[in-house]
Order: sequence, then structure tokens, then C-alpha cells
Amino acid sequence: MMKITSAVIVTLLVLSAHLLVCLCCDDGWSEYNGHCYYYEEEEMNFVDAQCACKANDAYLVKLDDQAESDFVTGIITENTWIGTRRALTDCDCAKWFMIHDLTEVPFTSWSPDEPNNSGGTENCVEIWMKDYLWNDRTCSLERKSMCEKEN
Repeated sequence: MMKITSAVIVTLLVLSAHLLVCLCCDDGWSEYNGHCYYYEEEEMNFVDAQCACKANDAYLVKLDDQAESDFVTGIITENTWIGTRRALTDCDCAKWFMIHDLTEVPFTSWSPDEPNNSGGTENCVEIWMKDYLWNDRTCSLERKSMCEKEN
């Protein structure tokens, strides 16, 4: 019978812990706070971006706070769709919601003078590379996108 030393046990525990960390997110995805993020480099309109995320069992990123926003802006390289959209209502008031779960936006990071609904057609939200803050845009424009899923 083989004698297992404490050094072997420690080595096995370290390797097991490393494997668990490595298995959390798929290749090409980044982990943050229990979620996995994927930066979709192909530019597409907002609806197609939603579908591309869904094809990976994910959704357009739901930014819950400044720390998560900072994490995402550290990854993106161009204007990028996020999972926030204007609710289409009969009033002039702007109601923004998260498309993943249809909840009201818990956190915003609008660029100065945004949202402005320029032309009356800006119903989707991008992170704007001008200042890494939010900008409302026409949903048919093609942008890169950030997907998110739980790990």
C-alpha cells in the first residue's frame, strides 16, 4: 500500500483548486464576481447581438454597479452594446430596463447630456468609447457586444 504524505495531499488540493478555477468560464470568457463575460468582436445590431449571446446560453451584459461597469470597460475596445433598453411608453419620460430579466435598471453611468434620444429613435444603450460611459443609440446600428452568463 502506498503511503500518502502531507506534501502529496497539499499538491493534490492545489491542483484541484486550480482546475476548479479554470473550469468556471469557457475558453475566451473572462470571470468576474461569479459571472462569465464574452466580448463579441463581430459588429451587429442590438437584436442580433441579443441572439448571439443567447446562442451561447448568455445575455447582453446586465451592469449592476460601478465595479462591474469598470470590469467591462477594461475589456472593450470599441462602442459596445449592453443589455439596457428604453421601455416604449406613451409618455415622454425615459424608462430604462434590463432586457435579460425585464427589471428596471439598478445602476446607470450616462455620459454627460445622455440619454438624449436624438432623432427620437435611440432606444438601445452602448458603452461609448468617447468616455467609457453610456450613450443611447438607434438599435439598428452595428456595434460589438458584451455577453454575460453565470458560471
